[in-house]
Amino acid sequence: MNKKLTLGLGFLILCSACAPSAIDEAPNEDVDTDGTSTPDSDGNDGGEVVLNFWHIDPGEKGAVYERAVERFEENHPNAQVNVLRIPNDDYKQRMVVAMSGGDP
Repeated sequence: MNKKLTLGLGFLILCSACAPSAIDEAPNEDVDTDGTSTPDSDGNDGGEVVLNFWHIDPGEKGAVYERAVERFEENHPNAQVNVLRIPNDDYKQRMVVAMSGGDP
């Protein structure tokens, strides 16, 4: 159990170290003087956001993730979360491809 926990924490630290920092970035969305928002530089107008959530946990942990996603979607009506349970080895391969491809 301790070995899994240590590996998991190490992986999370590695992922967070590789993540880009948004501290120095300017906001993407401009707000007009009347309080309405205008599309950002990517053309997003605050429409629906699609997130992909991968996990490897079956059973009770999977059910916990599903409930958490439901609560998240209730609190964020413009977000859609695609939950995908992936077998362990496939999960590791997908993570490597996503991280090295610049689309984590």
